[in-house]
Amino acid sequence: MAAFMNVRRRKVYKQARIYNDDIYRKLFRFNRENLEWLANHFLDDNEDPVETRGGALSPTRKMEIFLRNLGDPGFQQGVAVDLDVNQSTVSRTLITVSEAIYSKRNNWITFPNTNDLLGVAINERANTKRMPSIIGAIDCTHVKITKPQIYGDEYVNRKGICSINVQATCNAKEIFTSVDATWPGSTYSRKL
Repeated sequence: MAAFMNVRRRKVYKQARIYNDDIYRKLFRFNRENLEWLANHFLDDNEDPVETRGGALSPTRKMEIFLRNLGDPGFQQGVAVDLDVNQSTVSRTLITVSEAIYSKRNNWITFPNTNDLLGVAINERANTKRMPSIIGAIDCTHVKITKPQIYGDEYVNRKGICSINVQATCNAKEIFTSVDATWPGSTYSRKL
């Protein structure tokens, strides 16, 4: 009987690229300090306690992947190549970070729901913007997305680009009070 030796292949870990500040801001749309704040605020207490895969991603790395995908939406494979991770890692990270941000939405997005708060909002707008009897501002914008496989034609806007029509309101301090991102790009803003 032939003797053989079971030799495991050594795992090779890629070294993360180190970007200078200008390139970092272009890639992730934030400087390092602000990106780390976002990561620590949204992801620290939302970590998966049992990481069963090769190497766990830090909260900062997860936020980098998430923001890179938002800044340049397209194929996840492109983000994976840019950041030296696997495409499936990008996919899982997008879900994890999106759910973490969504879980904290009530801490950040509010609307005046009592007469007292409504009065404060009206006074703030009148004092800072010189616009009486107004509690905020509303606007819509198209956020570019890749064409969905189901009902993809509904997401093509009048410029021929696939998008989601996002409506947002803000108060006198220019803080978002509500966001609605449920409308396909073919929906006109006046219909929202």
